[in-house]
Amino acid sequence: MIQLADLRHKLADLRHKLVDLRHKLADLRHKLADLRHKLADLQHKLADLQHKLADLRHKLADLRHKLADLQHKLADLQHKLADLQHKLADLQHKLADLRHKLADLRHKLAG
Repeated sequence: MIQLADLRHKLADLRHKLVDLRHKLADLRHKLADLRHKLADLQHKLADLQHKLADLRHKLADLRHKLADLQHKLADLQHKLADLQHKLADLQHKLADLRHKLADLRHKLAG
């Protein structure tokens, strides 16, 4: 009878352990479901960030293209400005020559 009582006691302990293990397994399954949900959320956020990154890269490429265009236009304008400055210098030189000739002419007429 002692053996039977020991066996019953061991069986009760095992049943108690089985119940505990089932609770732990249920907790683990719940935690696993939570982790899967969090993983899905993170994957969604990652996809959103990758999409935003692609958009930003596209915008950056557009801005670089616009910058290159503006730099080209600036170079053209600087070239035109240099040409206009050269023409202005020529006109100023011609004007100085005309003033000098006018002064000579006035001097001759006065003399």
